[in-house]
Amino acid sequence: PGSPLYEFALIQLRGGARTLSEMLGGLRILTDRAGNLPVFTRGDLATFVQDVVTDPVLIADSAPRRVIFLNRTAEAASVFCAPLLRHALANLVRNALKYSPANSTVQVLMAAQGDRRWIHVLNRGPKIATNIASHIFEPGRKGAKGGMGLGLHITRACALRMGGELRFGSTKTATVFSVRLPECA
Repeated sequence: PGSPLYEFALIQLRGGARTLSEMLGGLRILTDRAGNLPVFTRGDLATFVQDVVTDPVLIADSAPRRVIFLNRTAEAASVFCAPLLRHALANLVRNALKYSPANSTVQVLMAAQGDRRWIHVLNRGPKIATNIASHIFEPGRKGAKGGMGLGLHITRACALRMGGELRFGSTKTATVFSVRLPECA
């Protein structure tokens, strides 16, 4: 105790426990066999998204200063499923931070198209390889930096359970994942 090695081991254990907890939460979403419909509430979507993508507990202890949130919508009130959206966004931002250069920022942009809301998560990491891109949402498909290969599969399941969708695009200089929320009724 008190040594640098001990402190490093504690940090690693906390990170591992956080990852395991997130994975179990995602698996719980996937295995909801009861067929329970997501509970939607009306709230300030912009504030919710900003709170999620800058939460040091959900994202990473030092990451909030690397995340920039931009709201391009005029209407703040929206209808959404908070637990599903929280899980999806936290995973997308964690991935963006993981695959982007350490000194770069991750941009989270909220936009509207008619009654639909889009949340785009953009990072300046390397292009996603074609052999990975064609199967990116399948369980067990791991990126270049490892992982369990469940995160994007679960994130997509969250978007679909909300009545939305998850899309992505990648160039040599940026990758963007976009969550489309259902229409705001």
